[in-house]
Amino acid sequence: MQNFYVTKADGTSEIFREEKLIRSLVNSGAEKEVAQKIASEVIEVSVSGVTTSQIYKTAFRELRKKNRPTAARYSLRRALFDLGPTGFPFEDFVGALFKKMGYKVKLRQIVPGKCVSHELDVVAKNDKECVAIEVKFHNSIGFKTNVKTALYVRARMDDIFARHIEERSHCPVNTPLLLTNTKFTKNAIEYAECVGLNMIGWRHPEGGSLLELITKHKIFPITALTTLSGSQKRSLIARGIILCEDLKKNKEAILSLGLSKVHIKEVLQEAEGLGTIEQK
Repeated sequence: MQNFYVTKADGTSEIFREEKLIRSLVNSGAEKEVAQKIASEVIEVSVSGVTTSQIYKTAFRELRKKNRPTAARYSLRRALFDLGPTGFPFEDFVGALFKKMGYKVKLRQIVPGKCVSHELDVVAKNDKECVAIEVKFHNSIGFKTNVKTALYVRARMDDIFARHIEERSHCPVNTPLLLTNTKFTKNAIEYAECVGLNMIGWRHPEGGSLLELITKHKIFPITALTTLSGSQKRSLIARGIILCEDLKKNKEAILSLGLSKVHIKEVLQEAEGLGTIEQK
């Protein structure tokens, strides 16, 4: 193993760990031998100070040569960033995820509070709870959702609860949730645990993180597909196509891209392949 430093997205440095890269590739569906070979290729072209983004690009490029659906799974975190620049497609994605989880979902609902009314990004209801989801989308991989956001979400929910406590009426929501495509700061996690605010981030909490929920329920954004260009993905998003599984249901949308029959077949095969990769 080569001993060199990598520069993380937040500007800090750490020793490169080959086993960490191999594990991320294997978790995306790559065979261990393939992951080891790719890690060796990354080491061969890397120098001390190389960024994690550069390492990712090299690993992704090599993985794409071998298996496009696996490369798409490997690119999942960055694919969520590509749902920007506005947060609406990500809100739609979160709504679709909760539908997969068995909830009835409504998007962008206005709920009155004691002092002011609040627009809730996603309201998800099942037999046990009605979750008010504040969705925070960020398009920078080094960004961490901080305690100010957690305080803001808790305050909004307290205002909603206060109205119905005062009026002794049924509150339309009972479970607050802050969900983001990034990581949380330590202070945000400590505060949320103290006040009972549920939070879901890229790798938080363990066993129920955004990454784990996406892979468990096999729901993937079209931005993960390697067979489409950025402009083609944006065109589909503009038509309301957010999920890979939606491509098969909306032939008109994919035909609007002007792709050849061979290319369309490749896109659909990759979208189908994403859902068949088993989590390791």
